[in-house]
Amino acid sequence: MKFISISFIFLVLHCTQANVPSHQVRVGLKWKSKNFPLKMQVYLPDPKKEIVLWETGTVKSKNDLRIIKDSELTDFLISPEEKKDLVLVSENKTDLEVIFFAAPHHVSPEENALGFTFKCLCVNHYFRVLPGEIWYRNIQLKLDKNFIGDKIQFEHSLIGIDPERFREMSDEEN
Repeated sequence: MKFISISFIFLVLHCTQANVPSHQVRVGLKWKSKNFPLKMQVYLPDPKKEIVLWETGTVKSKNDLRIIKDSELTDFLISPEEKKDLVLVSENKTDLEVIFFAAPHHVSPEENALGFTFKCLCVNHYFRVLPGEIWYRNIQLKLDKNFIGDKIQFEHSLIGIDPERFREMSDEEN
């Protein structure tokens, strides 16, 4: 009977631990800007409102964003196998049209660059923000089950494109 009791306790502990992530990972998000006059911010989505991954758009007021208002992040914790939805936000307070793209992200430490999926904004695409508009993009980070490491930092370079040069590039493509 004693063997059965110990076996049962081991089975319960094993099954319980199988559903609990072995550790949490601190994720940092950094932004470098080159000819990009706006500030990139990261927010948690409002859980009461539906968001669509990779949806990108603009609104006139922060009240129209599907975010938790006081949830701006620069870093957060996530566990392996967890998905974290985020909303990127950039407000154009200038009187100029801002066109930009994001260079592929750099991961640090580099040895932690395996074991994640980051559906972000460095997707070989440009983005436009007119004066007075607030740009947003819904993104997602997922760590794989066997992610190794206790921290990872993603750094994106945001590169502004001169509107006149952008129009020239657009004319060349047609």
